Amino acid sequence: MSLSHTLRGLAAALALTVAGTGASAQTLKLGHITPPTHVWHQVSEKIATDLEKASGGKMKVAVSPLQKLGNEAQMINLMQAGAQQLGVFTVGGLSNREESFLAWSLPYVFKDVAHATRAASTPAAKEMLKRLDQHGLVGLGYTFAGMRHVLSLQPVASAKDLANKKVRSFPSPIYNDWWNANGAAPTAMPLSEVAPSLTTKLLDAVDVDLDALVGLKFHQQAPNLTLTNHMAFPAVIVVSKKWLAT
Repeated sequence: MSLSHTLRGLAAALALTVAGTGASAQTLKLGHITPPTHVWHQVSEKIATDLEKASGGKMKVAVSPLQKLGNEAQMINLMQAGAQQLGVFTVGGLSNREESFLAWSLPYVFKDVAHATRAASTPAAKEMLKRLDQHGLVGLGYTFAGMRHVLSLQPVASAKDLANKKVRSFPSPIYNDWWNANGAAPTAMPLSEVAPSLTTKLLDAVDVDLDALVGLKFHQQAPNLTLTNHMAFPAVIVVSKKWLAT
């Protein structure tokens, strides 16, 4: 099943759910942390288009990329309060609330993005979505930004080349553990700060997916790309449980 078909189905289901609550016409907020060029922004825009169509124009979606509504922890808080209705959140960000999502970030569990995408249909992956309910979120499904790789100022032929190097790491314990185990110095920072940090050499390398790399032009500062495929990088399309109940 194509992603486009899946999103249309999700939008239709959400429109029916909202219609059943008696909610009036409104503009919904959808936030994510990636740039407008990223696949997750494209997914968000597709959700907005399909939801407006499925609701007969009664629901419009204002999409806010690149942490404009806050970082993922802040956006989750907003959604728990019903102040933000929709989000596309990384499994890394969600794992800070629901630990089962850490399984997606185990190094080298998935051979490639096709392997990871197939895993999203398993009972275990669906159970993770169900567990979001206890955190005030409704998980609708997964979307993938491919695999994660290493972009660096200097060539990287092995893990030894990253010894004591500052690597921009996703702000999650499992990422920190991975890079510490490889002898690097994991450094958490927003995507918007990565390019200037590479320019000033506050960072030596970046743990990144290719969509973010190209969209934010990190390769202009760090020309060495090592295709490591060390982790899958899924996100989850989520809805505020409190908002649905209003």
